Amino acid sequence: MKRDVDIAELAARITRLLKRDTYSAALPIELVECGVGHAVLGMTLDAATLNAHGTGHGGAVWTLADMAFGAAGQYDSHILTTGSDLSFLRPAMAGTRLLAEAREIARKGRFGHFQITIRTEGRPASEVVALGRFTGQWVGAHESGNTQAGV
Repeated sequence: MKRDVDIAELAARITRLLKRDTYSAALPIELVECGVGHAVLGMTLDAATLNAHGTGHGGAVWTLADMAFGAAGQYDSHILTTGSDLSFLRPAMAGTRLLAEAREIARKGRFGHFQITIRTEGRPASEVVALGRFTGQWVGAHESGNTQAGV
């Protein structure tokens, strides 16, 4: 069962998470939208996010996926990644803006499963760069002090 959450407070929690995580804070990741069990993060591929071939580094793309997963799970409390599977379908070139969308697809108690889609931002059409599933466990309470039990 999904919880009633103030979306503005949720966005503020996610923004604090992105700034507090020292590894991902070094990347140009930003919150685009969020909701209960859903988040979209964006990142433009700059020099710091490229590999030796001039395309998006797999580690940077995976980090974007992981942070989108974490953002989508923030509605309850902090969620830790316990498993992930991300398939890279095509490279993304320097200067490309990527959007990572995470959606909760199942939850049992303190464990959740999320679908991740990373696509290029483009008009008229975007291309899917990577697809995956992340699994995580909610731990502790988020910063508002909420200690809701798992559903």
